[in-house]
Amino acid sequence: MVSSRLRLWCSSLFFSLILVGCGDDPSNLGLGLVDVQAGEPFVVSLVPTAFEKSDDADFTGGFLGIITSIQRVGAARFLVGSTSDPSLGLISAEGRLDFVTLEAATDDFRNGQVSSVILTMDLNYVYGDTLTPVTLKLSSISDAWSASEVRSDTVLSIGEEIMEISVDPTTDQLEIELPDDWVSANDALLRSESLSDDFHGFHLSQIDGDAVVGFSAGGSFLRIAVASDTLRVAVNQILTAITRDELATPAEFLLLQDGVDIVRIEHDFDTEEIKNNSIHEAVFRLNKAFPSLITPAGYYRPPLETVTLVAITGDEESRTTLDEADVDDDGVLAFQSINLIVAMQNTVLGRGDLVRFELHAPIEDNSLSVLFFERSPESGGPRLHLTVTEVRQ
Repeated sequence: MVSSRLRLWCSSLFFSLILVGCGDDPSNLGLGLVDVQAGEPFVVSLVPTAFEKSDDADFTGGFLGIITSIQRVGAARFLVGSTSDPSLGLISAEGRLDFVTLEAATDDFRNGQVSSVILTMDLNYVYGDTLTPVTLKLSSISDAWSASEVRSDTVLSIGEEIMEISVDPTTDQLEIELPDDWVSANDALLRSESLSDDFHGFHLSQIDGDAVVGFSAGGSFLRIAVASDTLRVAVNQILTAITRDELATPAEFLLLQDGVDIVRIEHDFDTEEIKNNSIHEAVFRLNKAFPSLITPAGYYRPPLETVTLVAITGDEESRTTLDEADVDDDGVLAFQSINLIVAMQNTVLGRGDLVRFELHAPIEDNSLSVLFFERSPESGGPRLHLTVTEVRQ
């Protein structure tokens, strides 16, 4: 199955190829697509007909894509833990990680006996109480699983418990030595040539604590030691399942929480102001909201600073990244890209099948960071500003 991330890249490349010959000035875009007698440019501001949370959960699976080289596709971090956010409600995460051998094992390793297995995990994210340790449960996984195109509302089964792990949320790296009885029971498997296929990794869930911690896939690995050799085994896929018992948020705001939410945006593209006309510029703009949130001492609720604008086409499966933008110092988020212009030009000419836009947190980051938006256009809610030239065929 082709990954959603690969489809996003291919679709963006397709949009870019359309622009060959247009030069660096996007104001020329649209001129020449139809035979025109152009008038003066003017600006049309479209208010969305729908600005709401999608029924779809966010993508939280990630894996190593091996095409011409090894590269991370999808999420690059997995989360585990639970926290009762005093303003947003209870949120819980379970994480999974699987492994692949990227280096050849020596004969000494194959013929030895495993003496120790150490799981190293780089902790690079925390949401919740940073002053109290978190206790996690490390469990086995008995069946093969896939992280490709998997969303955060996936229900995960937990296998047999291996051990408990105490985590300081402020630490940088964990080195966890697995119990001797688990090592002995899995000795032959850990030294076998089929380790990548027959070993299905670990499941992590919370036992105690009030924080969700995140671990880097690229910085996590297994170190399997025999008497005279050691094999390092890389993480090749990760997954996070997330549940949230959401408290009521003020109606005037819309919450986008990474790992949980996708924001759905719909417009009326049939309006006569833009239909069949030439699009010179397109800017989708909205404002960050600043609701009053309860934040106890030592409690960390990271803000979401970067958002991706995605186009959803008629088959509801194709997702094309149009732009990625950061919230500026004034709390403004503005998407302004050639891909957005092309998408709108094709739409107003009836040559595209754009259904709606979506706002996502960047898939590779995979966090629980939050961003509130103003809903009302009068107070900085979303607007799509189009610079248009009326054309006559």
